[in-house]
Amino acid sequence: MVELEKRGVPTAYVASEEFGQLAREELTALGLPQLPVVLEPHPPKRFTPEQVKVHAERNLPEIVHVLTTPAGKLDEEYRDKGYPQPKAAVRSRPAFAAEGVEVKGSAEIEAANRLFYGRGWTDGLPIVPPTRSEVARMLEYTDRDPREVVAVFKPRRGKATVEKIAINAVMAGCLPAYFPVVLAAVEAMSAPEFNLPGIIATTNPATPIVIINGPVVKELEVNYGYGLFGSVMRANATIGRAVRLVVLNIAGGEPGIYDRSTFGQAGKYSLCIAENEDENPWEPLHVELGYPEDVSTVTVFGGAAPHNIIDMMSTTGKGLLSTMVGNMVASGSNNIIAGGGQPLCIFGPEQAMVLKRDGFDKKSIRDYLFKYARAPYPPYIISERVKGHSLVKEHPIHKVASSPEEIMVLVAGGGGSHASFVASFFDSTRAVTRPIAFKDGTPVKSMNDFRRSRR
Repeated sequence: MVELEKRGVPTAYVASEEFGQLAREELTALGLPQLPVVLEPHPPKRFTPEQVKVHAERNLPEIVHVLTTPAGKLDEEYRDKGYPQPKAAVRSRPAFAAEGVEVKGSAEIEAANRLFYGRGWTDGLPIVPPTRSEVARMLEYTDRDPREVVAVFKPRRGKATVEKIAINAVMAGCLPAYFPVVLAAVEAMSAPEFNLPGIIATTNPATPIVIINGPVVKELEVNYGYGLFGSVMRANATIGRAVRLVVLNIAGGEPGIYDRSTFGQAGKYSLCIAENEDENPWEPLHVELGYPEDVSTVTVFGGAAPHNIIDMMSTTGKGLLSTMVGNMVASGSNNIIAGGGQPLCIFGPEQAMVLKRDGFDKKSIRDYLFKYARAPYPPYIISERVKGHSLVKEHPIHKVASSPEEIMVLVAGGGGSHASFVASFFDSTRAVTRPIAFKDGTPVKSMNDFRRSRR
């Protein structure tokens, strides 16, 4: 729409009242803050056909007016028009900038936290003040220029330079040796197929989930066992938090402004895990993807909150997979609603052992889940909402994934007959993996390789 406007083709932006302010923020970020937004009542999906007709007839004259009125007159007419603020929204934040912060004692630490909190540059938790010396220590673990732009993140169009990423890593409490992992995760998150703008702007509770593989897991003491989703391990907590701070401060993921998640989830503070390669009876994720076993990788996955699955009754691999299927096809699950996507299935070591014993490998697990994890539209939805809808006619049975290969299978966690299902952000995202490497693409064997390269 913005491209058409810049080429002189009139357009009309129509948004529901709940998303009016988001529309204004987006247009401002795109360089067209004066473009009018036509508002319709919210929520549009809950109206009867008769109500939809009334709203359409009410809005049509304004849409025609916007399309046929000279731009200058529209600018003047809409300049001071107010748009409803979203309910319980966090105020819009000033652009994140690299500024010098000098800290000498506890009073200055508290002052720095007040400053950053006042500007909206934190996730609500206290931050480590990003002093020049701390940022410099972080930058020792990369051979990239601090001014290099790793990505320009939508929706805010914020430039994620190496230095700004380092600042957020310091704020999150990362040790300098964690920085290559954070940098690789941010780079993976910038891939178009990951669709970070969609993950931010949706009402879904989706968030980037960081998955680490390879030797770096033990070098940095990343938790892959008991309590890995809610661990007390510094690496998991701070790496995941650094990635989320980048989303918040650079990409613009402010709740109620760009981030429209209805409920959110705890993973929007931090969500970083590693695969349990020690107790994995199959090849780990990064080897599946074609990387050598001794190469460390970072994968970002756009997912909803993890859902625990306990099965203390099944004694066979098929029984365990049937329990997983039952959870994957729950009414309202992202992937069933979408009729596809890239769901993540995590099996604890005990369940993985049973599956291996019964002849399952990751491929046959994916094939089984793809075959059986399907569900029809619930009857009440067909009768009340979309009876006769083309989607129901053409795809009455919804698959949980687009293909068997799209189902991600990991082994992680500690003892107990537990598994976890993480729905993807519908069919609108794909996991992206990047090796932890020098700027020329050469994988590193250890985080200390970066410091050695500076000598």
